[in-house]
Amino acid sequence: MTYRGRANAAIRLAFVALWLPACSTVGTGNTAEDIALVRGTLNVVLGNREGVVAMTDSMQTVVSATGQTAQLREPGKKLFQLDAYTVCTIAGFGSASLPSAPEFNASAAGIIERYAEELTRQPFRRASFREKLSALSFLFEYYLTTIATITLLTHGQRSPDASSYTFELILAGYDDDLKPKIGRLSIRGTTVQVAGDSRIRAETWRLTTRAIEDDLTHELAGQPAIAAAVIKDPNKMRDPAVQSYAASMTADHGRSLTLDKLVAFGDALVGVTARAVPSVGGERQIAVLRGGRVQSLRGPRFQRAKAPMTFSLMSDSTIAGGRTAVAPGSSVLFVRSVLRQTAVPLDGNYFFGSRLEDCEVRYDGGVTRLDTTNEVNNCTLVLGPQAQRGSARVQQLLGAFQWKLVKDEVVPVK
Repeated sequence: MTYRGRANAAIRLAFVALWLPACSTVGTGNTAEDIALVRGTLNVVLGNREGVVAMTDSMQTVVSATGQTAQLREPGKKLFQLDAYTVCTIAGFGSASLPSAPEFNASAAGIIERYAEELTRQPFRRASFREKLSALSFLFEYYLTTIATITLLTHGQRSPDASSYTFELILAGYDDDLKPKIGRLSIRGTTVQVAGDSRIRAETWRLTTRAIEDDLTHELAGQPAIAAAVIKDPNKMRDPAVQSYAASMTADHGRSLTLDKLVAFGDALVGVTARAVPSVGGERQIAVLRGGRVQSLRGPRFQRAKAPMTFSLMSDSTIAGGRTAVAPGSSVLFVRSVLRQTAVPLDGNYFFGSRLEDCEVRYDGGVTRLDTTNEVNNCTLVLGPQAQRGSARVQQLLGAFQWKLVKDEVVPVK
């Protein structure tokens, strides 16, 4: 299977960050305060001939659309075991909360945990570093672009800017060739102009893999400036772990540093950063890898992230005539699309910034979202037997749009 095939399979099975509550999706007021992006951290990965240590803090920082920041009391999961051979750390985008569109809340933890679950379903095939990074790149580009698109459509100029969708991931451990390696995935939001509209796309600008040799090597992400300065010039700190690092670097380029000493040095780097940077702190999350496998994981215990829904994205498309094809049990997110002279099922599907013209729109009481960012022109609304006219969902549909006709579906008598 090609990478694209693998990535598509990963997408179908691992779309987890956008979860659906079993509740109505009637729109609420879209204010700047609705949007909350969680981010902020320091990731440290150290490796030499002894093995690999990956470490993060647990602090979460919430950033509102107005730029206000605050540290959360709850720790955030930033270190993940993908399989028996690799772990990853994350920095930057952690989650997005949109109370006005809660079905599209998203978390990095959800994406990664579901992808890790899919890896366990291939016990006789070991994915390479390149494959893991490529699949995760595809997933995060898709999710972050979707989140940014919906946020722009529902909040306009009050939306976070493109820099809010920065995401960094360090992959550490043993590749399919059994050699220890460090991989890096960096994604950033980019503002583009499409048909006169400003849009944000998440794009991968860095995807690299390098070997860990006998000498000490490192990789930092998140808020790395202070840690990088200590690594470059450790003699300014009297911390015993830092001085042990300095002595080993002078003697043998870090080869003699044991895994315990690497853990102590990583802890010192996180600690010195936390004292100066409010968005770094809290309990450490630590992974130790040795002898080709993950040896231990330490840190806070976290609940598993929300389970996924499977959906397809239909963006900037035109569907005319016939019936809108949605497979039973699946969902489609329509974004900036045109549906003309076609039968449109609302149940299980979501519409943002789209235009429905001369359509027969059917609703039968399921979860959906057709909010006021859409246009409905000369369409008939057909209410199925499960759609109660007095329900909030039906009232929202009736009140938000001018329908050519509203009618109840005729159910054949058996």
